[in-house]
Amino acid sequence: MSAADVALEHVSGTRARVAPSRGMNCYQLEVPVGERTVSVLWAEAGFASGQGRPSASGIPVLFPFPGRMQGNRLRYQGREYRFPYEDGLGNAIHGLVLEQPWQLVERQEDWAVGRFRASEHLSGGQECWPCDFELELTYALLPQGLRVQLVVRNPDRQPLPWGAGLHPYFALPLGKRGSFSSCRLYVPAAAQVPLREMIPTGSLLCGEGTSAEQLARDRPLDELELDDVLTELRPSPKQWEAAITDPENHLRLRILAEGFPHAVVYTPPHRQAVCVEPYTCIPGVFNLVLEDRWQGGFDPGVRFLPPGQEARLQMTVQVEPLA
Repeated sequence: MSAADVALEHVSGTRARVAPSRGMNCYQLEVPVGERTVSVLWAEAGFASGQGRPSASGIPVLFPFPGRMQGNRLRYQGREYRFPYEDGLGNAIHGLVLEQPWQLVERQEDWAVGRFRASEHLSGGQECWPCDFELELTYALLPQGLRVQLVVRNPDRQPLPWGAGLHPYFALPLGKRGSFSSCRLYVPAAAQVPLREMIPTGSLLCGEGTSAEQLARDRPLDELELDDVLTELRPSPKQWEAAITDPENHLRLRILAEGFPHAVVYTPPHRQAVCVEPYTCIPGVFNLVLEDRWQGGFDPGVRFLPPGQEARLQMTVQVEPLA
């Protein structure tokens, strides 16, 4: 099997496909539940052969900034950096690695490891970001799901400013019955970050009528149109669990995030999937923080990794029958 398309299979029957050449994107996940097989991830037709956008299929990896970069540029320590991907509003979006080929460094029947280092694999190298960085991404199949582990390393001599996110597209419904609208979404957030032209305003919204309040009550997706930023996740910003329930197919999809204090929830216009995206920082704030223009009343989560150090993040996805 070429590094362009890696097939994984667990002894339980869980199967996945990963495209190292397209951002180390896991674009297919099939999970056995009893006598059924559940297709967990949504991808555009022809994704594996190079068609469609890597940001709109499977599990895109967002680094060194998730979400938008206001104005498509960053000024930091006397230098300016500009970015290739735009959102149509003049902002960079979703970092530098989701469309790049990764190096497949290890592979067994039910797991695979990809590596990406800016100075080796990114066109332009350190001209694109203030510091070199290295990522190690592991996909490990489980009896009824998938574990995604992301390790961020700083091989440089100066602190690495960074933020990371995962952008999974969960296919709905979870079976042959029902529809997208009949599924329900639960995210345990206490606050919403309001946006103006997709950039955070610096305030927080809590209480009735916010997306945070609605999703904490396990709302039907037919009532929701989402592209919202959530924070103050419970029980802890270090570990929280969201869920998608499909009552027509009697299934639940659990999403456990570790090391991601924030989340973005998104309903694509095609209404064939929902995205529950764990983020380490609020999207849209990176250059505001590094250029000392952030005026928000809370910590947006931009991190600085010391030289020689690493940070570990994890997302686990599991499918289970409803009681």
